[in-house]
Amino acid sequence: MKRLVIFILALFCGLGAMAQETTWENVTALTYAATGGKDKGHALQQYMLFDESIMEQNSGVFERYRTFTQEFSQISLNQSIPEGLAALDEQEKELKKMIKEHPELKEQFEEALKGAELARKEFAAYEKPEVNSYSEDPSNLLKDLTRLAVNKKAYTAWRDIGGGLYAVANGRCYGPIEQDAFSRAKFEEGQEYTWGVIDATGREVIPMKHSRITNANEEHDIIFLHSKEKDGRIRAGARGYDGRIRIPFEYDEILNYNLEQQSVALTKNGKIGMLNFDAKQLQPFVYEYASWQGDWLVRKEENGPLGVVSAEGKLVIPLKYKCDWNYENGEMSLQRYDGKLDVYKLDSFEFLRTEPAPEM
Repeated sequence: MKRLVIFILALFCGLGAMAQETTWENVTALTYAATGGKDKGHALQQYMLFDESIMEQNSGVFERYRTFTQEFSQISLNQSIPEGLAALDEQEKELKKMIKEHPELKEQFEEALKGAELARKEFAAYEKPEVNSYSEDPSNLLKDLTRLAVNKKAYTAWRDIGGGLYAVANGRCYGPIEQDAFSRAKFEEGQEYTWGVIDATGREVIPMKHSRITNANEEHDIIFLHSKEKDGRIRAGARGYDGRIRIPFEYDEILNYNLEQQSVALTKNGKIGMLNFDAKQLQPFVYEYASWQGDWLVRKEENGPLGVVSAEGKLVIPLKYKCDWNYENGEMSLQRYDGKLDVYKLDSFEFLRTEPAPEM
């Protein structure tokens, strides 16, 4: 009976965690201001995760944060206004000079001059001289937000991957990053950085030891990753949304995958092969070349004969062609070594006909 009660309590706690509503805040400006940053272009990116109920209970802290962001924006604008006005002044001088030098274009230049003068007035109107300092110490505000954040820390980048999970990164990362970026995230060259997966409570579902998360799909319960192993090498594999390993981390790289057919092409020891999402081998690791065209064009040698592996991982056209030639009207043309073209249906790989060698 006691075990049953514990199980029920654990179940309700688990459901509560799954239903937990969270939100991300980009606190880059705050960390920049709190650390006395000098170059906004090299402000370390920082994102914090908050439980929305905590935000409601501590609304005063977040109101202070909203005030700070408004002040930060206005101060930044005020600092840029003199430089902007100087540029507009220079533009007006140049236009007046052009009017004198090219009287035949006077009307056009005068119109441009009116636009520059109007822009100058509008730009100057944005300035609010009274806003030149923060209403409170940014470092104290940062401490308050950190205290309330999930895990009491910030991440360099994040992405909602569904299932109540977030892919998150740690690293020296500068400049704006889209929240859904994985491999596009630009980290400082030469610096270590790691990706992992957390849930809404901050629990690590997948450890923070991965150099890259290639992609994730909740429907098929798979997350493709590149992991830094104990020997220092980067290896590719995949995990499920519960963290279990679905494809062992013994491959060099993930080339591409087909969600509909649940197949993936990877490299191992320099050779390319295909697996399904449960690591069952669909094609052996014997290919040196593979190009994704909705199906795989493959070669066992760099300049050897070409064949086709379907998205399901089956060798559907033997390795006997020189190259692929054309794709149109639901058909695929492959060039033979005698120059003629063999034409197949794209969806079924049924052989249709042989055509004469195309004129070059």
